[in-house]
Amino acid sequence: MVAEGARRYFQSRREMVDAFVDRHFSFSGSLSMHRKAIGWDMLKAPANIALAVPQLAAKLAAAGAKAVGADRVADCLGTRKLVFDTEVGNEIEWLIITELLQLPFRQGDCVSHRDALADAILSAPELQEPLHEALGTIGRKGDDPVFRERLEETLETYAGTRVAAAEIATSLMTLGAGAVTVH
Repeated sequence: MVAEGARRYFQSRREMVDAFVDRHFSFSGSLSMHRKAIGWDMLKAPANIALAVPQLAAKLAAAGAKAVGADRVADCLGTRKLVFDTEVGNEIEWLIITELLQLPFRQGDCVSHRDALADAILSAPELQEPLHEALGTIGRKGDDPVFRERLEETLETYAGTRVAAAEIATSLMTLGAGAVTVH
């Protein structure tokens, strides 16, 4: 059920790509997005281009250090961020994660709680009856403080794993966008 829900989710995201690209990366969309570049971004962007090679070298050195067992050196090199965050980069990251992927994400004071992946998984017809039963059970035990505490702990654990998954997705998307920019 989870694999099928994930398949439906990714198919729905693929169907949204063309419209998303047209909306944000057409001439007018790009012009609108790059208004955010006025200011410090005008200095950060050229600096990032100059720092791209040293950043890549640090990542490759970290991989080499890890391969030979120098984990502390690998961690030190691998966690170094030489490039600067830009407003345009942050906007692209926000749009990809919250509008295209529709995943929970926090960026500064901005928060999006939409979770299209969870929606796709939970919308499986074979899950509807068990979900209604579980929700009925929760409703009947809603006043039980022990049950509420266990439920809150479980939901906090789930939320933590979702945030971690969103962070991984964000990192991969940022890495991909950076690779495209460098090329």
